[in-house]
Amino acid sequence: MGGIMKSVFFLTRTVTFSLPLVAAILLAACGGNGTGERAGADTEPPENYSGILEGYFNLAEVLTLSDAEAAAEAAETFAAVLQSSNGGSSAFWADQRTILLERAQTMTGQEDVEDQRYQFESLSESMIRVAERYGSPGTAIYVQRCPMVRGGSADWLSRESGIRNPYHGDRMMTCGMTLREIR
Repeated sequence: MGGIMKSVFFLTRTVTFSLPLVAAILLAACGGNGTGERAGADTEPPENYSGILEGYFNLAEVLTLSDAEAAAEAAETFAAVLQSSNGGSSAFWADQRTILLERAQTMTGQEDVEDQRYQFESLSESMIRVAERYGSPGTAIYVQRCPMVRGGSADWLSRESGIRNPYHGDRMMTCGMTLREIR
């Protein structure tokens, strides 16, 4: 019986000592700093972040109108705001800005709103990553989803909790749901 007690004591002591050590190693290996953010994470938004969000929200709203010419103009305005924003040395923002610019510039040359909406899907995926990284500069931002886009679903950002679907516009304006809120 004494041998079993010694083994239990040894295991308890080893586990108690090892768990914090293992946790520290995992945090360091994964780039964590124990605060819920990755070590060195860029949490400072790019220059004119509010203007970038406004340009995106305007583009999403124009797509609800199903007007390709107006959407091309809104995409051109959004691209201009992106081009004038300074991302500093953030690799994250540089990557997202490249995606956003490519999609917005592609939309400016398209004459079919369905083609523009297709580009808006990946543009929105990138904007959601940006908003999740930098948060909302004021009121809440809502991540919303339409479950009926090209045989799957597609997400977008909105400053309103009510659904105004940019992927279907007047065909199914309120089709969708709010997934989460970004503050």
